Amino acid sequence: MIPRPWRAVVRRAVALAAVGATVAVARRAAPPTVDQRLTAVLSRFRGSAVDRAVGAYTDLGSVYGLAGCSLALVAGGEVRLGVRTAAAGSAAWVAAQATKDLVDRQRPYELGSAELLISVPHGSSWPSGHSAVAGAMADTIGRELPLGGKLGAWAAAVGVAGSRLHVGAHHATDTIAGLALGTLAAEASNVVVNRVLRRIDPGD
Repeated sequence: MIPRPWRAVVRRAVALAAVGATVAVARRAAPPTVDQRLTAVLSRFRGSAVDRAVGAYTDLGSVYGLAGCSLALVAGGEVRLGVRTAAAGSAAWVAAQATKDLVDRQRPYELGSAELLISVPHGSSWPSGHSAVAGAMADTIGRELPLGGKLGAWAAAVGVAGSRLHVGAHHATDTIAGLALGTLAAEASNVVVNRVLRRIDPGD
């Protein structure tokens, strides 16, 4: 069991390692075997009903999904959590967009290895912005929940990552990078937002 003070350090180290490793993979001329195999596995489940459902679910990792989730928390009385979630997801989206220039990677549908089931996305395939936003939301909301809730929050985020493969928008390593980047962005954002909230209401 990792001592509590070291858990955050280990989590950050793992996330940074994941981002670094996927950069190296994404810079290769062709997608690695693991990306090709996962894309092939998910393509077996395609069908009109499944495609529509996954196409809708993938938007949970969009800025619209972030806004909806944050507003739902605020409406439910979790104002501070809603603010932290909005800030973390926004930071993750900015981080994902800012790092796309590190790797000019073609998307699966551009390589002909998958069919695009959504509107044409822009920018490099690496990293997945939707996965980053979903990861940031899971990290932030999961902090407030018991173990079962944490697992549920992360299952939802991993589902968003998987949906990006299904719709042909990303390779698997892009989504891994996105989830890791979202975790890092959430940690940095939560530190800043918590300090601001404490200044607003020191007694909270």
